[in-house]
Amino acid sequence: MSGLRERQKNARRAVITNAAKLVFETKGFEATTIDQIAEQAGVSPPTITNYFPGGKQEILVSLLRMPEERVVTAHRNALAEVSDPLNAFCELSLLVAESQLQAMPPALWREIGPILLSSELTHVLQTWHDTVITHVEYILEHFKARGLLNPDLDSLFTATFVNDCLSLSFLRLVTSEKPDIASYRDYVRRVFEIFFNGLIKR
Repeated sequence: MSGLRERQKNARRAVITNAAKLVFETKGFEATTIDQIAEQAGVSPPTITNYFPGGKQEILVSLLRMPEERVVTAHRNALAEVSDPLNAFCELSLLVAESQLQAMPPALWREIGPILLSSELTHVLQTWHDTVITHVEYILEHFKARGLLNPDLDSLFTATFVNDCLSLSFLRLVTSEKPDIASYRDYVRRVFEIFFNGLIKR
């Protein structure tokens, strides 16, 4: 019975997050109210609060994390078949960008970008970052174990740096008038080529 109850709860959460996404896209994140989300989802406002005590901010976290976690899982499962760290990171950056554009359209990203950087919502952004940082650290340790990266590399610091690069590159992508995923892919590859090849001639 508990398994059925859990599936029902997950289904209800999915209905709420999908409804919230539609309202966010139509009215904008700031202008959206819990009442509007409840109406779109066909539930009462207290039900929204019961599932998401943090309100629409918590729903936004859920919208950001769901595609991110799916991408990380898929990428980790395929990592054994990748022999080049550069290709692994380029593939991850593209998968993350595409999944986040599917989660929310560029217009909504342009609105929430500055909001996520505000002191009030930095925890939302950090939740998003933590998923990527943890996976990048895993990738680095994976390739270190295979003898393809410097064994003395500080994986956590490097993962944080890589995440910062990806975040800035993604913000550039979604704040442009016409987001170009192909240009984004080429730009990120050039960044990682410098990262892996270095700047100093030896």
